[in-house]
Amino acid sequence: MPKHLKTRRRRVRPLRLIMVLAALAVLLTILLRPTIPSAAAATAEAGLPQQVQRALPKDVHPVLVSGKPLVVSLGVGRQPATALIDASVKGGAPHVYEVQLAWNGGNLASAQLGKALQAGHGTSDYGLGAAGGFAYYATAVAGQFQTVTLTKNGLARWLFALSAPADRIRLTPSGTRLWVAFDVHGTWRQGSITLSQVAPRSSSPALAAVQSQVANGNSLFIRLVEGVRQYFGSGIVAAIEDAYYNLADSVQRIYYHTTGQRAQTPSLAVVRPKAVQASVEAAALPKNIVLPQSWPKAAGEGVWQPVGPLVGGHPAMEETFLHPDPQRPWATSYLVWIDPRALAVHYETGLSEPVSASGVHGSGMLPTDPAVASHVVAAFNAGFKSESTNFGAMMDGETLDPPAAGVATFAIYQGGQVALGAWGSRTVPKKGLVSFRQNLPLIVDHGQLSPLLGDPQAWGVVVGNSTYVWRSGLGITPAGDLVYAAGNPLSAYTLADTLVAAGAVRAMQLDINSYWITFNFYRWVAQGSGGYLVGTKLTPAIERPANRYLTPDTRDFFYLTTP
Repeated sequence: MPKHLKTRRRRVRPLRLIMVLAALAVLLTILLRPTIPSAAAATAEAGLPQQVQRALPKDVHPVLVSGKPLVVSLGVGRQPATALIDASVKGGAPHVYEVQLAWNGGNLASAQLGKALQAGHGTSDYGLGAAGGFAYYATAVAGQFQTVTLTKNGLARWLFALSAPADRIRLTPSGTRLWVAFDVHGTWRQGSITLSQVAPRSSSPALAAVQSQVANGNSLFIRLVEGVRQYFGSGIVAAIEDAYYNLADSVQRIYYHTTGQRAQTPSLAVVRPKAVQASVEAAALPKNIVLPQSWPKAAGEGVWQPVGPLVGGHPAMEETFLHPDPQRPWATSYLVWIDPRALAVHYETGLSEPVSASGVHGSGMLPTDPAVASHVVAAFNAGFKSESTNFGAMMDGETLDPPAAGVATFAIYQGGQVALGAWGSRTVPKKGLVSFRQNLPLIVDHGQLSPLLGDPQAWGVVVGNSTYVWRSGLGITPAGDLVYAAGNPLSAYTLADTLVAAGAVRAMQLDINSYWITFNFYRWVAQGSGGYLVGTKLTPAIERPANRYLTPDTRDFFYLTTP
């Protein structure tokens, strides 16, 4: 039996117990503290806009309404330390920026432009205003309005998605509500947002709350993790997560061995959109997976089935499942084979991840232009947050963070080709790069489990590679095909075993934890001159909804389009 599948009795370690108790204390602090800092309130101070405009650098051009710049105070009194301004820098698109203000007596001495709240790729911000202690503004993507954002201190933000992309928008505060009217192909729709001091909420189906930067997700456990990370750093978080997942794994093993349950055939997506007529080179379809003798088996296991549209008369994606752990027959890996000759691969960064050295981020969502969106057939998660490990990223030719030598890299090139390997090796050429994403060391190299799987120093401050949790990964076959895998509960070893069994010669781990893992298929529904995308999850076992990436998301992802 392979070493990584051997079991041992776990002891409760005092240090882990202390950390768990500390985490519970922090959780109480997080849940009981006010959601929004009471010292910060967004207001429209009279006279402040003109003072800020005069103090700004010459290459900053505020958006003017009735001859006045759009400026909102984020502080208390008439001399706030921070404000927001809607402006363009060096002729770029208008965005809402933080402005640090320095006062000398009663006069504004300087206004230092800070970061944009969400300078998305191809986005622009309009209609900055203040009401009920909140600043608000609308964001357009590729010229069409998509979201309304509210903030009280520049850090805590709430995003509300319009029910459809709009050509025009009006934001009108009235009492404790912000009314939002928007024009969709000549038809005006209306909704409102209640400006609650706990957290703003939608009062209409025309507006859907899609992101809360305060809670950083809806999951209580995610709130705990992010809160502890803020207080104690990523190292403590990784240790607590290890303890939590190891406890859950022990409980699950006792339950399954007691009940005597066997491996089950899981549900997989059934998506059969309209075939795409295209002239593409037909790839050799993947052969059914030969299962190791020791692996649990269920009906249909390792048998590839077409999913998604036929492209040029041939399947461009196929799906199957595996049970890669003899000690955990309930552990299931879900796989998708992808033909990159028939489908183009694209990379989109999130609103806040990965952290960009240039301050520019992607839209965090799939394209909305019908000419592009109608070709989208799938999307899947990328890798870890920037603070968890050292990696680089590039999107559409713009480097967000420089690449790190030796780190696993998935790269996309000008001609649509893809590559996966360690940065600096011949498997990832540098010429013609359009986008790349790095994450941890390779978990598979030369068709075998990488020796770096056993090197803790190579993994950074993350959940241990032997911890059993939801994991995802991406591999490349000798023919250049891609294989995506996700499953639970998996260690980095069983994730690597899954990808090797599926034919990968090199593979990398992507994100982990159920809240961050997504693989959705999409089909286009035509409506008038436009239409909309409808998502289907790879498996119902995936936590996040099928409409993820149809509205702005904080994390980065990849998506696939037909010719």
